[in-house]
Amino acid sequence: MDTSRGQTAADVVNTYSEEDLVRIIRKWGEEKFAGRIANRIVAARAVKEFTTTGELVEQIRSVVPASAAKSGGHPAKRTFQALRIEVNEELDVLERAVPAAVDALALGGRIVVMSYHSLEDKIVKGVFQSRSRSSAPLGFPVEPGRTQARTQDPDQRH
Repeated sequence: MDTSRGQTAADVVNTYSEEDLVRIIRKWGEEKFAGRIANRIVAARAVKEFTTTGELVEQIRSVVPASAAKSGGHPAKRTFQALRIEVNEELDVLERAVPAAVDALALGGRIVVMSYHSLEDKIVKGVFQSRSRSSAPLGFPVEPGRTQARTQDPDQRH
């Protein structure tokens, strides 16, 4: 996101090892053909470094089955997502930003987080789950005939 420093997507595509490409394409792009794509990238760049996104798309199209592209959208979208996340360190930023936003909330405040894919969603939900607690009174019925099974927090006693 900061174009004045750091690596570019071209740096990643042209310098990362095949293993690292597989890792980021699979992890950040959630791409099931990550191995094929990474292998193709490494083979193609041995002949000529990538200089355009079109060249990368061409190589990805050559290894992603046409049937997968029909049902999953553009065959390069997950790889480009992975590259964007890697270069911008997006999930690292999110992992720092959401807890900081929660910490900055005033009592009774609200926070809204828009997540655009499951990787972001997992981070946001994890932060909220780890930092939330029930405000229901002890013994408050959950279902008819049952009460909450939780212990009283010593800080909550009156």
